[in-house]
Amino acid sequence: MSSNNSREKEIVLLSKKINVNPRNPNVYYKRGCLYMNIGDFEKMIADFIKAIELKPSLLDKINSMIAIINFEAPYSDDWKLRNVITYLFDMIKLKPSLLDKISSIITNIHFDGEIAYVYNEFFDDIIEHLDKVCKSIPGIVDEINLIIANICYNRGVALYCAKHYIQAIDVFTEAISYNKKFAKAFYYRELASLECEDNNYSENPIIDFLQAIGYDANFAIRLYNSPEILGRYKLPDLIEYCSKISRYTELIQNDPLNSQLYYLRGNTYLSWDADTRETLPAYITSWYVYEPAIKDYTKAIELNPKLDKAFKNRADAYFLKNDIDRITDIDKIITDYRRAIKLNPKIASEINSKLSIAYEIRGDAYFDRSNYAHAISDYTNVIRLNPRAAYAMVNMGIAYKMKRKRKKAKYWLEKAMKYIKRFEDNGDRLKKELEDLKIWTTPSPFAIRIGR
Repeated sequence: MSSNNSREKEIVLLSKKINVNPRNPNVYYKRGCLYMNIGDFEKMIADFIKAIELKPSLLDKINSMIAIINFEAPYSDDWKLRNVITYLFDMIKLKPSLLDKISSIITNIHFDGEIAYVYNEFFDDIIEHLDKVCKSIPGIVDEINLIIANICYNRGVALYCAKHYIQAIDVFTEAISYNKKFAKAFYYRELASLECEDNNYSENPIIDFLQAIGYDANFAIRLYNSPEILGRYKLPDLIEYCSKISRYTELIQNDPLNSQLYYLRGNTYLSWDADTRETLPAYITSWYVYEPAIKDYTKAIELNPKLDKAFKNRADAYFLKNDIDRITDIDKIITDYRRAIKLNPKIASEINSKLSIAYEIRGDAYFDRSNYAHAISDYTNVIRLNPRAAYAMVNMGIAYKMKRKRKKAKYWLEKAMKYIKRFEDNGDRLKKELEDLKIWTTPSPFAIRIGR
């Protein structure tokens, strides 16, 4: 009590100094620290904000004070935690350039399990407050989303530790909605789902662990060192997968400039789909298996630009990542395959069939956009690589027709007739295209290609 009386007397003295000179930041800082010591957090926040307004360099010092405040249950109200976080948000408004430092403080706030469980409304208020910050400071939406994700994650961990597993799953899911590549949230969401009594709460068993590993290979090490967790899935392939990824990750940590290690880890990511196609659902082949492989091949190429196998496998990964009718990465696929062949002509026979398909996909895309010149160029490459590529012949003939080059159109359409049996229902369409050439009317402004 006497200690508090002493602090209150000192606060009175500092207040008098502020009345005399309201522009001295150090006095606000000292008074703010005293308010914190006696538990008057609202006044503490007001003084700290004023101190930083007057002297921004005080932010680190003040944040170190804020960081030592403990947030533990039970308490009768959540005002202390609410006001401290509100203070940090106000700091963002005052000085957006300090967002990273403030974000690190928020990220390190850990909640007691019962706080995380009881104060749903409080956490909703935090997110609402952050949304307001986003609107008041354009251009920091991504950074604010990461802050929200970290707050949700820390709350989820608290719920998990307090054995509120279903609630933890919901909160980890919310964290992931704000940060789609939040490896820790995926990992703990799967752990929480394993602890649910019916063990069926997760709609995508195992996928969360795979995503965690895909975004951060260190989780493979953690899983491999947790046989009691892996054993619950009864999947030898998963154990082998984690073993390989963890081994290469540890080797990379010790030798980060070794291109071969990145290449081999990339191969392991890709092997997951091939090795377990028969034992796990098809959604395993989703992009998060291929994305880390592409990242590792890219790093391998960066370290060794002559590593032809990395170019080839990166192209394979791009190919697997996309549906056959999509062209998201088709230019990258073609470039990588061509680069691989240039570096090592001996692998041309292995690559040419895939390269032919890639050219045809891109040629079809050009055709559909009425870019017939580029379509013809790609179809020419298809036929060079695969002389029996009937669909490419037909569509090149139609493309020439649209460019009003009758002889070339007729040549390719007639050549395609040799493979008419491969067309089945498209045979009549091919015959009609040839009949139209005999009449040779002005082609319509739109053309429909024959699809594979």
